[in-house]
Amino acid sequence: RASLRGRVLTTTLVVGLVALAVLGSYLSNRISQDLFDARVSEILAESARSTDQTQLSLKSSTATTGLEIQQLFKDLVPSLQRASGDNRAVFLIATDRFGSMFQVNDMVTHPALRELIGDNLRDAVGQGEGQYWQSVEIPEGDFTAAQGPGVLVGSAVQVPVVGQYELYFLYSLNSEQQTLNMLSRSLIIGAVVLVLLLVTMTFAVTRQVVRPVRAAARVAERLADGQLTQRMQVRGHDEIASLAVSFNEMADSLQVQIHRLERLSAVQRRFVSNVSHELRTPLTTVRMAGEIIHLYREDFPAEVRRS
Repeated sequence: RASLRGRVLTTTLVVGLVALAVLGSYLSNRISQDLFDARVSEILAESARSTDQTQLSLKSSTATTGLEIQQLFKDLVPSLQRASGDNRAVFLIATDRFGSMFQVNDMVTHPALRELIGDNLRDAVGQGEGQYWQSVEIPEGDFTAAQGPGVLVGSAVQVPVVGQYELYFLYSLNSEQQTLNMLSRSLIIGAVVLVLLLVTMTFAVTRQVVRPVRAAARVAERLADGQLTQRMQVRGHDEIASLAVSFNEMADSLQVQIHRLERLSAVQRRFVSNVSHELRTPLTTVRMAGEIIHLYREDFPAEVRRS
């Protein structure tokens, strides 16, 4: 409360931090959502192409026995993973294992991640219509170096002889998460730099305003102590300079009025001194005459003595 500069700096800092927090949150969420949506679109397109190629390979296969189909799975699933540069895990799971005359095992590239395929997603894919996806959290393991977000995409494919299978692709979004983290760090660094710049600019501006005000306060205190020759320094032609000119004019007017009052007081003192001097002699004479008359009052006639 005792510092104008402190109040201005505090207000500027609070307003700046709130504005940067709101803006940073909005930008972070917007960038994150746009990055996620773009990556999901790429994933869906890539998985759709891989599903179509898988279905074409299955239709063109001449496998007629369970062993041949199992070997087909062993050749097909790793090739699907290699096609993406080890950026995804592949799961080929039977929809109805007991509806087939052959016993063919499921083929997955990462067995530990199979539990990420939820029942709701399996129910939707098992209907055999379209492509379905969901966001998952991939645990730390051989697929990703650290725990991170991922996208699981599933579609139904028809396998000769054994019936319908579900083909799932698990994509890691760790690279996108790292990009988002880097952007977040950049936003935080930029926000810190902006706040420091804002505080520095506010400090400089308030210093230019507060310093003349403090100078005016010091000059006013000296004027109050009787130093009537004190004046503010006038620099430039801005509002502060106009304030200094007005303050100096007020001080000049005050000095003139005080000198005028001093002269009037001197005249009054001189007048009283002269009047008292001029009245002293006749008053002394009157007093002496009164004392003599009072002294000889017994010698006067009764009428005069009474008077």
